[in-house]
Amino acid sequence: IGLSSTVSLRDLLKTLLRVRLAKTETQSDWVARPLSDAQIEYAEDDVRNSVNLMLKIMERADRLGRREWIADEMTYYDNASIYEERDPDAEMPRVRGSGALTHQQRNVLRALGAWRERSARRRNLPRNFVLSDDAIVSLTKRLPKTADDIKPMKGLPEKSLQRNRAKIWEAIERGINGDLPELSLGRLNGIQPDDGYEARVDLALAFVKGTCLAAKIDPQLIGNRAEISALVLDAERADPERHRVLRGWRADFCGNALLALMKGEGAVRVNPKDGFPEAK
Repeated sequence: IGLSSTVSLRDLLKTLLRVRLAKTETQSDWVARPLSDAQIEYAEDDVRNSVNLMLKIMERADRLGRREWIADEMTYYDNASIYEERDPDAEMPRVRGSGALTHQQRNVLRALGAWRERSARRRNLPRNFVLSDDAIVSLTKRLPKTADDIKPMKGLPEKSLQRNRAKIWEAIERGINGDLPELSLGRLNGIQPDDGYEARVDLALAFVKGTCLAAKIDPQLIGNRAEISALVLDAERADPERHRVLRGWRADFCGNALLALMKGEGAVRVNPKDGFPEAK
């Protein structure tokens, strides 16, 4: 409906309802009991306008002809399995800024991401408190040759490095050796990128971004770089079960056209009226 996929509740209320949430209790100790009256009031503010917010969102969706899109999207959250704790080894971690990776680099990123996920769960910490995306990307793209070669960096301060050096190196070695199970969806294992892969990824990302911007949709709602890259790599055998961009409203909006483009069955051009790329 023309908003960022990561818009905060505070900004959503301000934009759609012109309601401003106070920040008075953002630094409160929410573990302590009993909660203060101010904390309770602050918590109630998070849900006080929920119904009106929902109505405003649906009003905008109706105006854009996207009510069915929202209904389709919400069915995903009815699936109990998505709330189950998953095996970190069975998924490609979401790491910002990873860009194009070689097969070995992808395995190292997977191994580091899996170690980070397990550590975060065990210590009940946000993932980036254990090892930041920036640090994972740096370690992946500039592989150390020994554990001692791992130096403090952005997202991996000295104290954290000293505590986790052995485990980080163990994960890197695991990735280098390819000691990882095949991804559960088989999206990235078993198919080697060819010489045109990176160029096709760039084309696919540009097509998705242009199509989304023309419709005032955040491209991240269609798929992140890893998801689009996986579809490009898997184009000849891609199906909706393995790729969400080929399911529901995403498929109708641009997923089917993107797949046709990647299989050489479609074309893309620049719309002379608005300057955005579009399927032809």
